[in-house]
Amino acid sequence: MSIWLAYRDRWHSHVPLTVYCASYSITTVIGSTIISIQHGGELWRLYGGGIDTSLLTDYGSFKYLFLLFSPLVVCPFVFLLFSRLQTPRFLSRPVSLLTSLDADIYSFSIVLLLVAGYCLFAMYVRGFLTPSSLIQAQGDYVTSIRLREQIFNSMGRTFFGLLYMALPTLAHFALYKALRMNSLAWRVLFLSVSAIFSFLVLLTFQKSLLLLFLLSLAIGLVALGRVRRWILAVASLAAFLLLNAIQIFVLRDWQALQTLYLVIFRMANSFPFYVNLYPRVLPHTGIDLGLDIFGLAPKTNEVEAVFNYMYPGITWAQGAAPAPAHLAAYAQAGIWFVIATLAFIGWYLSLVARLKPDTPVGYVLFVQGLVGAYYLTQIAVRGFLTTSYGLIWVLVALLLLLATAQLLKYATMNVREMLNWT
Repeated sequence: MSIWLAYRDRWHSHVPLTVYCASYSITTVIGSTIISIQHGGELWRLYGGGIDTSLLTDYGSFKYLFLLFSPLVVCPFVFLLFSRLQTPRFLSRPVSLLTSLDADIYSFSIVLLLVAGYCLFAMYVRGFLTPSSLIQAQGDYVTSIRLREQIFNSMGRTFFGLLYMALPTLAHFALYKALRMNSLAWRVLFLSVSAIFSFLVLLTFQKSLLLLFLLSLAIGLVALGRVRRWILAVASLAAFLLLNAIQIFVLRDWQALQTLYLVIFRMANSFPFYVNLYPRVLPHTGIDLGLDIFGLAPKTNEVEAVFNYMYPGITWAQGAAPAPAHLAAYAQAGIWFVIATLAFIGWYLSLVARLKPDTPVGYVLFVQGLVGAYYLTQIAVRGFLTTSYGLIWVLVALLLLLATAQLLKYATMNVREMLNWT
């Protein structure tokens, strides 16, 4: 239903809804449906990595099915509803102003040096800026997880925000300028920021970020009319092969079928646990308003709590069981908050669909908005907005870039006036 509704309009308008529905279907719906039909059968237990299913009793109730399929119904409905309404002025005016701005190659180079330099220096100071850690983790899953946990505990929120969202934002900006201006210098900058991003991602053992970056580049090229839509299938296959290669590097004994399982069941593994644990075993955690940032409230811990029930035998590291935004909303406050969250997602997707990738900033906001649509199938709304995966870091990168461009322009004008006066 959601795919049919998405394709009623032109390509640009239906992309955000399609990205959300396709991402959610692949990473959650398929696997959770298999789990429901088999009641957590042998296929799930065979590749589950030691999941403890003893607490699970609900594999197919109305609540289970509603939580599983409601995003594919509610989000398209709300998306179409808001698509027919006019964008509020309090949003249209600042977005129009922002997308009309631009930055030159000099201001971009300065911001790239600041952002990339900070990330590289932070890794160097803490002793992580060395490929030897990758060699050390080759073929040793436990070592790789411990190294990643050590990096996460050592590096701050700013570092990961700049890495996860700011550097890709700069890469997409440079790609747009390189293609529109047919500039060799912008191509070099695009390749440079992409190489730095990929290097840092590998050093932090974050394979999914590379795959998402590859797919976002492919969607961006389609949006710019540089390649046909079939390239998305090629990019998806390339991402699958890259994921398989990384898994072989880390685990050695790995097969393509296991990679397919990893894609289908990565999010689905935790779905029945959220349904069964809340509120029967665990009380709702309360709505996460981000007050923990200011020390006003403890951070909600549903992802850690669910992981501990899934893998009670894993005590050497604290894992996390991520959930789509609406499922995290269920753990926090129940069904009513699920509906409110899905309504927000549909509204957000309609806003992204209104963005026009015909300016550098408009293009970046559109592509990174699609990345945000994907993250709504992986993390809570608070995470999608303000954490290291949050859209706030896209705005930080863009505002820093545009402010630098305006300052350089102002400084250049003053220098010229002084020269003319003398």
